[in-house]
Amino acid sequence: MKTRPLLLIFASLAALSCRNLPSAPERALEPSFKIVDIVILQNSLVNTRLKVRMHIENPNAFPLELSAFSYELRSNGSYWADGKEKQIRTVPPKSAALADLVLVMNFTSQSRALLDKVIGQSLVEYHFFGSAQINAVKPYNCEHELPAEPFTAYFDLQGVSEVRQ
Repeated sequence: MKTRPLLLIFASLAALSCRNLPSAPERALEPSFKIVDIVILQNSLVNTRLKVRMHIENPNAFPLELSAFSYELRSNGSYWADGKEKQIRTVPPKSAALADLVLVMNFTSQSRALLDKVIGQSLVEYHFFGSAQINAVKPYNCEHELPAEPFTAYFDLQGVSEVRQ
């Protein structure tokens, strides 16, 4: 019969420790975005399907769900393509993940020099910008999770990348 008081003591300590957890931040921290590469998926005389692979870093102690992306790709000041995607992926806590975004580039409105660079898999200067809709679930206490307020993270990336197949 001595085990019952011990169980009550342990249960009380567990309940107290859950109540003393630090509260989660009011809003999640924004992830960071980086372009890994640009890949030709399918090439034709008029349209070329490209994949932009992004590295997404989650600085939070809880997962981030990237529920929608809206983006535009430019090179040397010229429009290449844009796109929108939904339910991209979930990025684990304090971790990173890759996301592939697909674009269709129409060469009828582009210069011949740009077509040659893409088909020739040359280095191209890019300007990739847009936004991501993000949902997060923050730890609330030992038994519950609290949805964080959804928010929009913006990215504006510029650099040089090899176009490859």
